[in-house]
Amino acid sequence: MLNKSKNASETRSLSRAKSREVSPPLLKEEFYDMLTYVKESWEELKNNVTWLNREQASNLMVVVAVFSILFALATWGVDTVFSKLIALYFEQLIG
Repeated sequence: MLNKSKNASETRSLSRAKSREVSPPLLKEEFYDMLTYVKESWEELKNNVTWLNREQASNLMVVVAVFSILFALATWGVDTVFSKLIALYFEQLIG
């Protein structure tokens, strides 16, 4: 009986040790592949992407800000109407 409990405790401690193991560091090939990917991405951003000029970016920023404010106001309005409708419904239901 003592032998079985000893084996069980050893098994549990081994499984705990395995769960605490840290994954091995990146291999050299994986590191160089990742480095190559980052370099190629940077080159593509520098050479192949067409960026907006400052005036176009500013105009689009204003458009986004205006639509964001309008959408927030519309959401607030719908929320207010639904809140009042629900409050009215429960007042009628409860009494």
